[in-house]
Amino acid sequence: RQLTIIASLFIRGRSAVLLKTQLLLAEKLNFVNDFQSTLMMNETSV
Repeated sequence: RQLTIIASLFIRGRSAVLLKTQLLLAEKLNFVNDFQSTLMMNETSV
């Protein structure tokens, strides 16, 4: 009985961590995309 509770908590925590890492990765990708787009804008304006 206690093992199942611990297991469910572990799985829940793990999924939360996965969600956080995915969000962080998405933010990093967005930052890189913004950076690249600004670089392209600068290149076209020059």
